[in-house]
Amino acid sequence: ALRIQNLSTLDLDKNIQVINGKTVLRFEGVEMKNHHALECELPDFVASHLWEFIEHHRPKLNGTEGRYLLPGKNGGNKHHSTLRAEFKKMVHRHLGQQLHPHFMRHLSTHVILQDDPSNLPLASIRLGHRSMETLTRAYADNPTADASEALSRGATKLQDAPVRLLEPTQCGLQQLSGALDELSKVAEKKRRPLV
Repeated sequence: ALRIQNLSTLDLDKNIQVINGKTVLRFEGVEMKNHHALECELPDFVASHLWEFIEHHRPKLNGTEGRYLLPGKNGGNKHHSTLRAEFKKMVHRHLGQQLHPHFMRHLSTHVILQDDPSNLPLASIRLGHRSMETLTRAYADNPTADASEALSRGATKLQDAPVRLLEPTQCGLQQLSGALDELSKVAEKKRRPLV
């Protein structure tokens, strides 16, 4: 599953491709924390947000001469810590909650396991763990009341959020869709400086 680092370094030419009319994200193993290549087709609603952002909103941002989906001011990629801070700010503004992007991985896992606790293998695959042991340690072998309660509280707080935030999509793309919505709004307010 994608992490904030992957989102911040999405390369328009390398990582985003259209294959048979479908938008696909591709990452080489060296780009992923688990060192396994990732390829996933974007759901149509995410793909439409992505292309709208690329075509209409991204050109209004500073740094768009670079190749990154989320440009920094000087054409490089937006740093993952900046993207993380913007995500937290957006979630707080729209949902009134203090959540970090990594929480979306936990929430996806919580939804999968709440539906069927025997789905540890599915959850592990969705998160991109190299072994199920990582997930087992976090969610099964040591199920602390505090962690379980925190996940339940977070899921409850997001019940009024759009359904797409709660769908455990293949690549954790709810983060990307939300970030694109927010960046589109920011781009509308900014004007690209005259060169």
